[in-house]
Amino acid sequence: MINENHQANQIVVELKNIDPIDDHIDSIQKYFGKHIGNFGILEPRSEAAKDTSTRQLSLYNLQDRVTLVMGDQYIHNMLHNKAAGADLVQIIEEIYNDFFK
Repeated sequence: MINENHQANQIVVELKNIDPIDDHIDSIQKYFGKHIGNFGILEPRSEAAKDTSTRQLSLYNLQDRVTLVMGDQYIHNMLHNKAAGADLVQIIEEIYNDFFK
């Protein structure tokens, strides 16, 4: 689904150990392009501010680029689910679908 919708041959993941991360929504965009695609995950140590989601939607509407922001809680949940045998692609797709709600 993500590959087809955003020509994502790869998923760009950027880890940030800073707060706030609002300015870094744009920094991950430099990796996007026709060879990699237009989809990435930004993983800050803290949860994103509400303005961050506004910027995410703006970049999607203007450039068809999606950056999901997943704080530590998402990563902990994914590791727990992976240990239990869950499919992580399904978890990322759920977060992706929530982005568009």
